[in-house]
Amino acid sequence: MRFFLVAGLLLNLLLVPLLVILTTGVTNLAQNLLLAPISLDLALLILVADLLNHRLWHADDRQVIDDD
Repeated sequence: MRFFLVAGLLLNLLLVPLLVILTTGVTNLAQNLLLAPISLDLALLILVADLLNHRLWHADDRQVIDDD
């Protein structure tokens, strides 16, 4: 689930500047590019949280134990 969240944020980081340039032109990019740095900050926050919780390379390996 986190993979798709980070992939969406990074896709947003790539598409927002392109769409802003195509729709509004090259002038005044600073006002229209607010979503790009916010997406990068959120992806960095997820990375730091996963590093601190030791979940970056390991998924939850919880298994249900049957009492049969």
